[in-house]
Amino acid sequence: MPSTEQLAKMVICKAQLNNIKVIVELGPGTGSFTELIFKEMPKNAVYIGLDLNPDFIQQLQKKYTSGYFYCDSAENILRYLSLHKIAHADCIISGLPWALIPVEKQNDIMKSVVSALGESGHFSTFTYIHSLVFFKNARHYQKRIQESFKNVEKSPIVWNNFPPAFTYWCFNPVRV
Repeated sequence: MPSTEQLAKMVICKAQLNNIKVIVELGPGTGSFTELIFKEMPKNAVYIGLDLNPDFIQQLQKKYTSGYFYCDSAENILRYLSLHKIAHADCIISGLPWALIPVEKQNDIMKSVVSALGESGHFSTFTYIHSLVFFKNARHYQKRIQESFKNVEKSPIVWNNFPPAFTYWCFNPVRV
């Protein structure tokens, strides 16, 4: 099920997209967050989207012609920043299903996220509330976020999303 507009607004509300130069979206899927990102970001900002589904990438490329979309894993963020001669992203927004991603892969992706963000970079993602109860990978991911950022905030639950979800807003990446 695509995320609701209310969840999409919650995910991007603290990203201050009107002030960014580079945004990366991980797992844009069908574009629930992408639509709001393109409405909010400055016209001269660089958008890079990474998704494993080639059909989603093709659809998004047609709809958002000013963005760069690649069919690749989220852990390869740095490759695409380098391709565009960009030192770091100001904001990374994730629609990835963290509870379903193996722990080792989660760790690799988070290392890339932290490395790709600038010092004052922002990372937003979400999780379904039931996943913290039923999926140990979701609990691991929650811990990984806390270790990767100095400041982590959680949103109220978005009950009208199916399934209900909440957002993590993460600031000040921890460099190891």
